[in-house]
Amino acid sequence: MPNNAPKLARDQLAEREEDLRVMFETMPIGWAEQTMVFDSDGRPSDYVFRRVNAAFERFTGLTRDVIIGKRVTDLIPGTRDAKPDLIALYGEVVTTGEQRKLDLYFAPFDRWYSVTAFRRRAGTFVAMFEDITSRKLAEQEAEEEALKVHMFLDNTADLVTIVAPDGRFRYLNKAAKVVYGKSQDELVGTLALDLIHPDNRDSTMEAFGRWSAGRVES
Repeated sequence: MPNNAPKLARDQLAEREEDLRVMFETMPIGWAEQTMVFDSDGRPSDYVFRRVNAAFERFTGLTRDVIIGKRVTDLIPGTRDAKPDLIALYGEVVTTGEQRKLDLYFAPFDRWYSVTAFRRRAGTFVAMFEDITSRKLAEQEAEEEALKVHMFLDNTADLVTIVAPDGRFRYLNKAAKVVYGKSQDELVGTLALDLIHPDNRDSTMEAFGRWSAGRVES
């Protein structure tokens, strides 16, 4: 009876390789393996694309048939001027073997990416990344709206304050200087109760207690 063990082992190996290939191609995270290029002084000067997956193509618009075997500076001229300096950053990963993880804005693509880079073997590194442009734009929009609200509150003639559950001021607008005779910086962190007339303190504390307990009466 023929021994089918070698064929079975080859079939199992081929099946595992196919599973890995499918996983590599369908993973939602961009994946690119590159070889670092050093100049005559041993400094990182460029890198060459070796292998990328479908998510990389989708996130960058660069297809593997165009980029494999090519230098990044030939494909994306703005790479040398980008901040942070990706060539230097990846060169540090290759040289030290230390993994780097950061969010960065890549000007040549006008996109934000969350990048994790690690050394795969001597002279090569892998960059895994996600396109986080939508999230970053949403964060920037929220920050801009918050700044508009802050500027409005800070410049209104009416007194506006935010008091923490412990009764201390967390925020006061510029009107605090007119009302209390002290600046915002002087008042933040102080007890709001100290600025209330003694005759009104009990009723104020009662109302504040109801508010803190989530039972503010309309």
